[in-house]
Amino acid sequence: MHNKRKATVWASVAVCCMLAPSALAYANAGQSVSSSVYGNAGGSASQPSVGSATYVSVPASPQYAPAVTSVTYAAYKPVPAVTGILRIGLERSSAIDENGTLWLWGHSVSAQGESTPRQALDSYKVIDAYAGSHNAALLQDGSVLTWGDNRFGQLGDGTTTSREVPATVAGLSGIVGLSAGATHTLALKDDGTVWTWGANAFGQIGDGTNSVRTSPVQVNGLDDIVSVTAGGQFSLAVSRDRAVWAWGANQHGQLGDGTIVSRNAPVRIGSLNGIKAVSAGYDHALALTESGAIFSWGHNTYGELGDGTIESRTVPVQVTGLQDATAISAGAWFSMALKRDGSVWAWGANGSGQLGNGISKNQNVPVQVPGLTATGISAGLHAAGAAGTNGAFYTWGSNVNGQLGIGGASKHIQLSPQSMPGLRAKSDSPK
Repeated sequence: MHNKRKATVWASVAVCCMLAPSALAYANAGQSVSSSVYGNAGGSASQPSVGSATYVSVPASPQYAPAVTSVTYAAYKPVPAVTGILRIGLERSSAIDENGTLWLWGHSVSAQGESTPRQALDSYKVIDAYAGSHNAALLQDGSVLTWGDNRFGQLGDGTTTSREVPATVAGLSGIVGLSAGATHTLALKDDGTVWTWGANAFGQIGDGTNSVRTSPVQVNGLDDIVSVTAGGQFSLAVSRDRAVWAWGANQHGQLGDGTIVSRNAPVRIGSLNGIKAVSAGYDHALALTESGAIFSWGHNTYGELGDGTIESRTVPVQVTGLQDATAISAGAWFSMALKRDGSVWAWGANGSGQLGNGISKNQNVPVQVPGLTATGISAGLHAAGAAGTNGAFYTWGSNVNGQLGIGGASKHIQLSPQSMPGLRAKSDSPK
């Protein structure tokens, strides 16, 4: 498939162990996937405060493009290509179709910019990918390609020289999970160890130091991990016993350990057990339990924790009124969840319409995205997306750089889901 107008995309579903009815199945019994998506997207410079007409300033958009995911495996074995991963970013966005082909769109795809998808990495089968200021792709053979900005060593090639030509990260093999933060990258090996590289000012590398790492190093003390996810300047991991580990920046309590002290080595979040999936936003995080409840912690100025307040939390609190969730996705200052009935819920910052409910007012408790039932969700910086049960793919929120993939950036704000031309949420033809 080389015609971008005929590309088919399945959005990823953030579940593990118990898949939603439309989730992707894998050949090896007991294996499942948990995917929480977050890129960065442009948006307005102000957000309405919760419950009032006043406006407060949003923190400046991160200079670099965080994009997070969490892929959970029941066994440490490489799996066939995971398709349908979606990233919505500030300058570019990405998706992987059912054939393992990577598609990119947005302002920085080329010098001219493209607001509809084009094919990339033509000769590779891609399992997972991140498009931002630095880019990373996990290939079917367990290797990792990187390209883009490298001022903090986030490409893992032993240098700080930026490049636009993809190259393999030396010394990495057997990789089954990948996650790119703002300026650091995480890789999960099939033996349960975690390897990382890039910026480390807040300890987000997790090797016990605060030194920049331009080549992969092993995260201290973690050797039974099944999932990794990188936030803005912090990292999370889920172990086989369903505990959650955190390290890196903690000024808003995003490590969930009851403090605001940054950590350069992993600490266990003691109050979380039985966790199926985690998703790290820019400076807050979400966790999904086996029962379908959601817990959140960290920054909460815009209600992104969904507990009915705008108070930041250093320990996890339960999201109000949501049960039976099958997917979670933490963006920057807003959050999303998918319920088993296909309904999509969102809460937090909404100045660019990223909650998809037709208005631009922040919400500190979950609100339903009207008129949409989905099989997958994706939260960005100021934009979001979902795969509809009708086979269409929808995006909404900020489109200032064409990151919604809807054919142009003339409409900078989309307050409600818009069908994305040229991409399908599922194939029209049987397998």
